[in-house]
Amino acid sequence: MDLNIRSGPDTKYKQVATVQTGTEMKASAYTLGWFLVEYKNDTYGWANGMYLFDEWLFDFGKDTWLQDVSPAEEYLEQPEVIKVTAENANARSGPQTDKTLVGRIPKDTEVVWLGTDGDWRLVNFKQPESTTRVFGWIHKSNFK
Repeated sequence: MDLNIRSGPDTKYKQVATVQTGTEMKASAYTLGWFLVEYKNDTYGWANGMYLFDEWLFDFGKDTWLQDVSPAEEYLEQPEVIKVTAENANARSGPQTDKTLVGRIPKDTEVVWLGTDGDWRLVNFKQPESTTRVFGWIHKSNFK
């Protein structure tokens, strides 16, 4: 059975892709039974977890934080890009200061806001001086 990938975590959101059974994807976040997955290089969408548990195909990666997050409405059709206003924002593997540091983001760097957990923002950003994009949690005090 093929799996529909959607622009948001519900069947009411637009289908953006279909992946074949057996396709490996990396999950980056979870909310309300849906997983935010990378289904192509640097291309993300939401997959319904109900269809994933018969054959578990997700590679969560080291220290990836998966828990209920509230996706930013702007992500659903078009991601919201926000700027870091702090001198150097610490991006962490989870929404707490004791979680592993996954990157430092310089002031004025644009990040894509994907979700919220309390005072923390789940963002996707390009590592400085690299083409690699990373997911991390940044405290809201680093944004205006």
